[in-house]
Amino acid sequence: MYPPEYLSRCVAMPVEPEVNKGVGVSTCFMDDIEQYETALVDEVGIHPVQWYETKQEAIEGHWRWINDAKHISTVVEIADGANRRYTDEGTPKLITLIRTRSTMLQ
Repeated sequence: MYPPEYLSRCVAMPVEPEVNKGVGVSTCFMDDIEQYETALVDEVGIHPVQWYETKQEAIEGHWRWINDAKHISTVVEIADGANRRYTDEGTPKLITLIRTRSTMLQ
């Protein structure tokens, strides 16, 4: 169960890794950067992958990432856990997604 404060910032219900081929998707408004953000969730952690200026862009991006996450194996992570932007430093990180183990048998 998600905390109400978290859900109030989401543009759509987060998708659990177990129902999305091992990679979860969450798109929420981030107060600290004052933008919407999509993050992918794998066995290792949470990986911010895209920012949006508007809620409509975030909604569209959320659904696009749900579909893309089912098939991709690597992604460019755009920030660290403190939302320090790698792209501002010119050093985005290429991440290999590690799908959750519970989906490996499916």
